[in-house]
Amino acid sequence: MNRARVPLAYKFSGWVALVVIAFGATHLIVLRGLVEPRLRAVEELRSVEIGRSFAATLIEPLLVDDFLEVDRRMELALRQSDIRYAFIVAQDGRVLSHTFDEGVPEALLHVGEDDQGPSHPLSIGGARVRDVAVPLARGHLGRLRLGVGEESVARSMQDSVKILGLMVLVFLVIAITGAVAYAASLTRPLVAIIQTFDRFRLDRRFEPHEVIRQDEIGAVGRSVNETLRRLEVSHAELSVAQGQLLDAEKLASIGVLASGVAHDVNNPLAGIRNCLTRIEAAPERLDQTLAYVKLMREATEHIESVVRGLLDFARRRPQRSDPVTLAAVIERASRLCSYRLSSSFIKVHVRVPPALWALGDEDRLTQVFVNLFLNSLDAMQDGGRLEVVGEELDEEIRLEVRDTGTGIAPEHLRLVFEPFFSTKGPSEGTGLGLPVTKMIVEEHGGRISVESSGAGTIVRIGLPKPTSGSDQMTE
Repeated sequence: MNRARVPLAYKFSGWVALVVIAFGATHLIVLRGLVEPRLRAVEELRSVEIGRSFAATLIEPLLVDDFLEVDRRMELALRQSDIRYAFIVAQDGRVLSHTFDEGVPEALLHVGEDDQGPSHPLSIGGARVRDVAVPLARGHLGRLRLGVGEESVARSMQDSVKILGLMVLVFLVIAITGAVAYAASLTRPLVAIIQTFDRFRLDRRFEPHEVIRQDEIGAVGRSVNETLRRLEVSHAELSVAQGQLLDAEKLASIGVLASGVAHDVNNPLAGIRNCLTRIEAAPERLDQTLAYVKLMREATEHIESVVRGLLDFARRRPQRSDPVTLAAVIERASRLCSYRLSSSFIKVHVRVPPALWALGDEDRLTQVFVNLFLNSLDAMQDGGRLEVVGEELDEEIRLEVRDTGTGIAPEHLRLVFEPFFSTKGPSEGTGLGLPVTKMIVEEHGGRISVESSGAGTIVRIGLPKPTSGSDQMTE
């Protein structure tokens, strides 16, 4: 299953964002877990100190029972500081003075009864308040109870969280921008390398991409250029070697066909010599001379046709891709092998539709069938039947060369396409016929296979069907 490709910039941005968010979350945890408790501890100490300082201002009027002054000072403190409420409780539990409009709430009077600590956190009307109890004159005058607001701690925490969030946001923007820029600096040369691979064609001159960077990516780019340059050189050398291999096999085939060509040329020459002898014996017989001239012309045309066919077969041309009628290719190959076929008492049967065609090189396809015919000839020393069948299938054009020869041993079947493998004597074959045939077929985008059950051989060739855009021979 193909997974969607995630751009490198997205990956870098995601990881950087994850790191920055983790950094912010860690600081928030530290802020909540360590800083806030310490701030509240400091706030508690401050509240106790406020209570003690305020209590000191109330002792003097309490000693003289000046409760008007006590009330005035309590109201003044309520307006000028963080004190939210204040009241004085006598030793017998009576409330001597307070700052509430409707009396001290009953629940507030019992705060701290179970815990005699100096302060207790409360929530009044949704606001955080620290209730502080301070003895007046060591408790002889009662206790001062006051609530000191802790909004400053909450505000400090909120401000800290806002600043932290703003810092995380700023860092996030900077980090993502940097990650995208850095990813772009990495991907640009990588994209150039990919485009170099995409542009590379073995049939065109290689143009290396410019490498500026001096880091590892630059080294990769230079290595890619060098690798593709070497591949281009290797392909050129391989093409030369393949051409030489084709030439070697073609020369070997020409050598095998030479005896047949000599016979095809020698017979007409003997006829021409006989005609000349008869003309020389009776030069005055014009009608006989004209008849012999006609026979000699036909003989020379036959010789010319045989020699031209051999020269065309031997001539080396650049590989082409033209519409080729396969029946004509097979007919040409059989003509080149005609003498050897007839002298070996081999009957040839061709069942290839005249309209069956493919895109390819006529000379190379002719060499394919010459090689196959010569192999069949060697396998049928005492005569036999050679059959060529062609048909158009749904997926390919199928051609089969069948013979009734001695066949191929099972242990040799897997080796028949290996260069220089041959079961013939040292002077009877090069071992290049089938390897060259396979190479030519594959150059045409086809495939070839050999089947033999010990008596007779079938060589199957599959060529790609011409596309509709290349349909040039429908008529």
